[in-house]
Amino acid sequence: MILGVLLMVIFISSADRLASAFVPIEVRRTSLAYVRISSVQAISSALDVSVSTSTRALDHPDVPLVISSTKFIVNIVLDLLIISKVHVGAHTPTVNIQAWVRMGCDLTSAVAGFLYFLFIAKRMQKEEQELEARPSLYLLKLLLRPGCWTFLESALRNAIYLWLIHNIISMGADYATAWGIFNTIRWGIIMVPVQSLEASTLVFVGHAWGRWRAQSGPEIRKPKASRKDIIGR
Repeated sequence: MILGVLLMVIFISSADRLASAFVPIEVRRTSLAYVRISSVQAISSALDVSVSTSTRALDHPDVPLVISSTKFIVNIVLDLLIISKVHVGAHTPTVNIQAWVRMGCDLTSAVAGFLYFLFIAKRMQKEEQELEARPSLYLLKLLLRPGCWTFLESALRNAIYLWLIHNIISMGADYATAWGIFNTIRWGIIMVPVQSLEASTLVFVGHAWGRWRAQSGPEIRKPKASRKDIIGR
């Protein structure tokens, strides 16, 4: 969440440079407000991902469902009230209004999931008095060591992705529009079952690893799994 806030501040303060790199020149001047509004997605996405991952690790996959359902419901309501042809008021819907609607959906769903996560954590502490759930620098260091590889992979993948978008934008508005249509189709149709499969796989793999780690003995710092353990699970 702290990194998300930092990214949001950087994006808002450098909106003109972001627009020059990722927005066609024909609409670059009028897109600064849209870039600044969309920058809030950095904190909402960080909160969404962190809460979803943490709650899945706690055997509560219903929290990501709450986040997605909240975002879906709020999106429908705000679209009908603000953007649709039968919207309330005499205003004309614009791209910036759509960005405000998206920001409201993302923040509402992320905060709802975060509050639900806090409720679950408090309930688990009451049920198990010996459960220690306070964050500490030592536990953060334990997570940083295996997480650095995921961070490097994500940074490299996103750098290549941004470089690709920048080159497509520099080719003109027609190419940018085609890329936007392709992206919408990819994330709206193709990536939905792929991401669902990924989330389910991570849950099953995490549970299998947890059972094996408990059987191998928590006193062993670096246990080694045999080929039978890996294939059998």
